[in-house]
Amino acid sequence: MHNFTNTPSLKNLPRVIPIFPLQGTILLPGTDLPLHVFEERYKNMFSESLKGERIIGMIQPLDTSSGKELYKIGCVGRITAFKETVDGRYYFTLNGICRFELINEFKSSKDFRLIEANYENFNYDYDIKDMSDHIIERGKLIPLLKKYFTKYQIDIDIENLESFSDDAIIQSLSMSCPFEPREKQLLLEAKNITERANLFYSLVEISVNSQNIVNQKSTIQ
Repeated sequence: MHNFTNTPSLKNLPRVIPIFPLQGTILLPGTDLPLHVFEERYKNMFSESLKGERIIGMIQPLDTSSGKELYKIGCVGRITAFKETVDGRYYFTLNGICRFELINEFKSSKDFRLIEANYENFNYDYDIKDMSDHIIERGKLIPLLKKYFTKYQIDIDIENLESFSDDAIIQSLSMSCPFEPREKQLLLEAKNITERANLFYSLVEISVNSQNIVNQKSTIQ
């Protein structure tokens, strides 16, 4: 898990941020999230952000008929990579900085959404250096993950995964495993990495023991 040298400090994070609402996708502090942006309004949002502080808020929409209501907790990230293809597609990488609480949404003349964000309850997110090992019982988690990946036909290099630090395993798999949106939101809102690790283990265990039939193969990188 890492942040970059140019990552703004907590006190320098902007209070008004553009948001990218995306169901089933969360960003966690210290992680990298690759994004394929194709809607024109969000291409405009990312392009405008590149000219300034490069800050974008990731947040999930609530599962409502309108699709406009949002969860109250998201995570702000900084654009660290950008690629435009010859056919006009945009690819970005966001590096997670800190979670935020949605305080208010502003009416805006822009074609994307702006909110007021409060970071005060998430100081811990900056202590990435304190997130390392001794968070999980690998002897229990790794065999369970093997069953989970087999059941859900997820192609992943287990040996490579085992070379990661505990926090990297929990943070990256919390983002990439095919959990339900509400389950991912619970992982995002966990107070700290230890609570997130315990919740992650429980979700994987429940998934392994469920009777759901899975037909789709996927790859986690």
